[in-house]
Amino acid sequence: MLGWFLAVIFFFALGLALGAAVAWWYARQNPEETPAAPAEAPPPPQGLYVRWDSDAEHDIRVHFQGRHYKRSWDLSDQARYEFQRYLHRLIRWFDHPGGEATSEAGLRDRRDSASGRLSAAAVVGMYEEIDQVLQNLLQQRGIQRRVSLRYAADVMQLFIHVDAERYEHVDDIPDAEIRDLIREAARLWEQRH
Repeated sequence: MLGWFLAVIFFFALGLALGAAVAWWYARQNPEETPAAPAEAPPPPQGLYVRWDSDAEHDIRVHFQGRHYKRSWDLSDQARYEFQRYLHRLIRWFDHPGGEATSEAGLRDRRDSASGRLSAAAVVGMYEEIDQVLQNLLQQRGIQRRVSLRYAADVMQLFIHVDAERYEHVDDIPDAEIRDLIREAARLWEQRH
């Protein structure tokens, strides 16, 4: 019985090896002519350029001001601020496709007439302003941690980034100093408005 089993295993392995050898030989004799991929245009030296790329992290490749960024944290503080402004302009563009006036003051006062709620652009703008107050507080106090507020309009959710961690609620942040700083930034913003 063992002899039959070994013979079956031997012929099975021999069949696999023979099949691989024939496939290799056939591929060498008849190389497939694959069409050349179209040459990809280089990203523009200015502005924001985003394209789908299954090999990139999150399946997109982001170029900003002519430079490729793998993650948002790779942006310098100045580039991050400019990048956010581009994104907010895009949100305004989506919210007001007819080319309505979109001044900063007008955006703050725009409300959805049916619900009375602020538009997505107004909410994004509000959190951008609170984040700017937060960045000023971090700089004034000499805190070297990366803390930022980002409102995702597509899911209508505020995300708080502290270094490499992301939180949905201020109370979830383990560092009491950072929690207090975010609350202070919101309080200072409210006082100005």
